[in-house]
Amino acid sequence: MNDYDADNGPPLVGMRAPLLYQRVKLHGLVSRPELNGSFGKAVSWSEEKGRYGVQIAGHEDMIALKPANLAAAGAEEGVVCGHCGAGAANERCTRCFAVWYCSAECRKQGWAAHKPACTPPPVAEFGSEMSHAQQAKIQQHMQAAIDAGKRGSAAGKAQEIKMLRQSAAADPQQPMTWFNLAQAYWDLGVKGDAVEAMCKAVHNLVRVLKNPQAVDLSDPNAKYLMEELPPKVTATAAKLLEDAVVGRGGDQLEWDERLGRLLQTLADLCGSRLHPGARSLTHYVFGNVLRKRRKNEEAREQLVLADRAAWNGGRGERDLVSLSAIPDVIANQALNLGGAAPPELWVEAISAAREALGATPRNHRMHPSVQLTLARMLSNRISKGLADAQGHVNVDEAAPLAREGAKLARAARAAAQGSDPRLVALADQLLSPSQPFGLLAGA
Repeated sequence: MNDYDADNGPPLVGMRAPLLYQRVKLHGLVSRPELNGSFGKAVSWSEEKGRYGVQIAGHEDMIALKPANLAAAGAEEGVVCGHCGAGAANERCTRCFAVWYCSAECRKQGWAAHKPACTPPPVAEFGSEMSHAQQAKIQQHMQAAIDAGKRGSAAGKAQEIKMLRQSAAADPQQPMTWFNLAQAYWDLGVKGDAVEAMCKAVHNLVRVLKNPQAVDLSDPNAKYLMEELPPKVTATAAKLLEDAVVGRGGDQLEWDERLGRLLQTLADLCGSRLHPGARSLTHYVFGNVLRKRRKNEEAREQLVLADRAAWNGGRGERDLVSLSAIPDVIANQALNLGGAAPPELWVEAISAAREALGATPRNHRMHPSVQLTLARMLSNRISKGLADAQGHVNVDEAAPLAREGAKLARAARAAAQGSDPRLVALADQLLSPSQPFGLLAGA
């Protein structure tokens, strides 16, 4: 995808996407002025970058554009034929009025591909049971949606999403529909909507698993729903949550936190059918969401559980990512308390950092990073935990910590030299003369 900006401002991360799946008119492009006035369709949205993926008639590639460069096209403007892609479409589908064609012949030839999206499935009344015929119709509609998405194009994914939303409206308690919708949104990079749909999928699946008496066990799909689907949904939802939090934080993660909590329930219901690695990931991603929402006590608990699940009583391996995050969570707890933070919190942070370093093999790529984590905890202990109200530090107590921290920082810098400039810069910062290590290491 080519990326054209109208200005040099930062991406508008986290904003809503009202133009998604709409026809749009391009304007204000500086890098590609020849595209100004063109029409296209916004077929994807990157929440991380704050840009739409726009498919322009006559262009093979999508281009990424900021919302400021797009306007909703009027009903009569730049209409593209839904079959051949020509820009002279002037007659609509007479059933749904949503798709335009350039001729009656194109409308006739395009009907086979358009029919599944044009014909919504039957809608179930809330609380009522659907007939087998109605259920079969919804399954047929959902399969047509998935087939549309498999065409590989962004337009196919957009059609898949539209059809799956119709299926979800027809039977909102069907977990598989929401699961497929979440994956379709995820494929297009619409993380917020993907998480919300996955949340509904997990909620409905938990409801089914907690009420097995309501499941028709004679249905050939019952075993898949009760036994095979839950571990699959759990593992996929955890991976989605891991990806979705990147570049997002605070109130943007409200649905992510809901999904994290529901995942713990679903993982418990999976029992031994869930792989320990997947179980560990559910704890880690939930802990990471809580950390980003500054719920440090809960975050710490989840990260500890992630390591415990991965270790699996000695049959697995330590979760180094979670282990290395725990000291920072404890330090954030202490920093949030400021001067009221008990010294024990800094001691716990140092102990957690030492445990993470002890579990990380010396030849592991994370080793320098974990060394710096411990060095940073020692520096925080000196400057935040050992200083009196006037900022004075007891040298006799602080100097041994400073010498240990300086040694770790130098080792991390040497290991990262030439491969990770970020770690080298962090080590240099800890060793600067104005920091505790620089002031006290020689004492």
